Amino acid sequence: MKSEKTCAANRSSCGRIPAAFLLILTLLLSCISCDKLFIPGDVPDGPSALTLSSEAGERTAEALSYYWVKTKTDVKSEKEGPDPLSIEYDPLIVQPGEPIRFTFADNNAPWIVNVAFCQADGEGGFLDRVMLSKPESGDEDAHDDVFLFTAPDEDGVLIVEALWPAWVNTGIKAEVTYAFYVWSAKG
Repeated sequence: MKSEKTCAANRSSCGRIPAAFLLILTLLLSCISCDKLFIPGDVPDGPSALTLSSEAGERTAEALSYYWVKTKTDVKSEKEGPDPLSIEYDPLIVQPGEPIRFTFADNNAPWIVNVAFCQADGEGGFLDRVMLSKPESGDEDAHDDVFLFTAPDEDGVLIVEALWPAWVNTGIKAEVTYAFYVWSAKG
């Protein structure tokens, strides 16, 4: 009787191993069929341009500084750019509180976007960075490469930090900084 229970327990645990193996195999095969599976030629050599759009127009910025690694090939590129607050910008006029759109070129959107604002102090300098709220969602016109933020109430510099974590569907690990000068159209 004891041996029958032992045999039944062994059969039960042995049945779990092939089931787990089949589940893992199924997941791996489904990843292989994904349309975003890493292909070395699909990963850009460096960061894409970023465009800021408002009702008044748009401005495009190249990366100020970046660290960019193609994880599958280990190809690396780096650029140590200037401080975003030390550059001359062509300002973009924004209405306080209006939605502003950040669009990454080449469908190369990062996974994480952080936006900080440095308000102009009126004497040629800037106040401390303030993090803006996370991107808004729910815009029916938005795509994966578009992020929405609310325009600030004052003049200043928007500093955008974009992060691409290493993952099979991007093949890159990167941190990139962009910046835009915005003028508030208040009053």
